[in-house]
Amino acid sequence: MTDQRGERPHDHGIKDTAESIVIALILAFVFRAYVVEAFVIPTGSMAPTLLGAHHTIRCRACGYELDVDPGKRGRQRARAICPMCHFPNPVPEAAPLAGDRILVLKFLYGLQGPRRWDPIVFKNPEKPRVNYIKRLAGLPNERLAIVRGNVYVRPVDAAGSATGEWRIARKTARPAVQRAVFQPVYDSRYLPLDGGEGTTARQNPLGADFVWRRPWVPESPDRWRFARHGYTLHGDRGILRFDFDRIQRRRLQWQPYNQLKRRELPPQPPRELRIAASVRPLAESAGVTITTTGRFDATDGARQRLEARIEPDGRVRILLRRRDADATRVVASGRVEPLSADAARRIALWSVDQAAILWVDGEAAARWQYDVGLETLLERPPFPGPPRVSIRLSSAARLHRVRIDRDISYTRLNGNGREARGALWTDREGRRRGDPVRLGANAFFCLGDNSPMSEDSRFWSEPAPWVRDRMFDGAPAAGRVPRRLLIGRAFFVYFPPVHRLRPDHRWGVPNFGDMRVIH
Repeated sequence: MTDQRGERPHDHGIKDTAESIVIALILAFVFRAYVVEAFVIPTGSMAPTLLGAHHTIRCRACGYELDVDPGKRGRQRARAICPMCHFPNPVPEAAPLAGDRILVLKFLYGLQGPRRWDPIVFKNPEKPRVNYIKRLAGLPNERLAIVRGNVYVRPVDAAGSATGEWRIARKTARPAVQRAVFQPVYDSRYLPLDGGEGTTARQNPLGADFVWRRPWVPESPDRWRFARHGYTLHGDRGILRFDFDRIQRRRLQWQPYNQLKRRELPPQPPRELRIAASVRPLAESAGVTITTTGRFDATDGARQRLEARIEPDGRVRILLRRRDADATRVVASGRVEPLSADAARRIALWSVDQAAILWVDGEAAARWQYDVGLETLLERPPFPGPPRVSIRLSSAARLHRVRIDRDISYTRLNGNGREARGALWTDREGRRRGDPVRLGANAFFCLGDNSPMSEDSRFWSEPAPWVRDRMFDGAPAAGRVPRRLLIGRAFFVYFPPVHRLRPDHRWGVPNFGDMRVIH
């Protein structure tokens, strides 16, 4: 008789291990198929929110870190213009960095419908084997129009008849999304090595003279002192005005990421802004007023001035005044803790998407929303040039981390000169041009954050024949994404591009500091 007591545990151990491996593989495949899947961003259509292949360059003059597209190598070495100080920096000779690696939540849209402005991953209707990532702008049973860079929607019924009025699709309804799509114009933390005096030209590494002028201009220069990262008022009151001409209007026409593509991009005047600063009074409580101009709720195209005020006693008001009238009206009010010398307070005014919001330490202290009809927008002339921006202090105080950002603007033309689907505008002869897009019961309209260079719903042609026949049922299909091609919502960058220790190095170290939630 053979004793098998020593063999049985060994046999059961192999069997249990094999079963565990099989179960783990099954769970991994199920998890990947139905729960979360990883993707790599291949292109820059969502820049700067999400990066495809790119170069990361630290400006030699001010230290600002900018990301630019791979570009095309020519006979001359490429250079990237810093968006903060305009210094031309050489582009590394090394291969570009790979794009962001993201996680996509796949089961979410089985539990709830997609939300406007979600970053979604889907199959490209023209090439259904290719995955795309864009931002969801248009929902089913809507008409959608793009007017002067913003998205407007109108609900429709199954027959396509309108059931409501045109309304702007506000990103401010989801503040995290709005923060994600702001694009930098100026930041006081990044000044040239000479402190931004701009008195003489300096020779840069590429052989050209470099001159930079500080864009904030004081109304009374003798009361202001300029520090490395901000401004200090010594006096009872003072005003700083922002001069857009000093930061080269040419630079405001494109997104810094796109500058190596060497294409003539459509103009994007900075009409909608975020103006922010950290304020700390020197002795007693101070009052702060942030001002910008534009055409807000005026139906006749008159120029208006918008003021967001924090009084020394903590009262908050948003006021509006027409240029051709003396009356000033209060459109929103609130109250905060008075500004004091104990700590700096972060203050920001958003003037975007037919809304004005004053933020204090991340909380909305006052909010004003207004609605201007689509017909009025198309009839009244656009605001000429950039807004007039200023910051006024009622007493001595320090301003730090002063910055201006512009809202994303969805262009009517792309880098190849193609007209956008859904864009509406009025030509020089006063004729109405363009048509809104109608979205059926299971169709979506998607846009890229890199608006000037994104191939998205504005520029796609007809989908693949089998997609059109099986998923649209005779409804308009060009530029639409059918519900059945949705994969899920991108929610996390789990592996950002590596950090190179030297620009010409091919490899780098993991850059875990850029891991982030996607909004």
